[in-house]
Amino acid sequence: MIKHKIKRYDAEFKTMIVKLYLSGRSAISLAEEYGMSRIAVHRWHKKYLADPANAFLGKRKKRQRNLTEELAKATHRVSELEAEVKILKLTVSYYTKTEIRKGA
Repeated sequence: MIKHKIKRYDAEFKTMIVKLYLSGRSAISLAEEYGMSRIAVHRWHKKYLADPANAFLGKRKKRQRNLTEELAKATHRVSELEAEVKILKLTVSYYTKTEIRKGA
């Protein structure tokens, strides 16, 4: 039984191949020149068109990016809520002082 070694390509290489494909090179010529299957070229092209910025990030990096975005949203929301609390405290302080003056 012959075992085939699975080749792994980094994001930079995949992006280069896709850009060559988009520039007009055929999947067959790229596959022959770089020693890969033409199906891989088509798969990478499809993935790149769906999301160019994140097309070739690994699962860990995608998860890390999602967590970073969630943290930024949560931090922004906390800032909004802190501003709201400050306004409410000022409002309560104002009305408390007004009530004391009216009662005196």
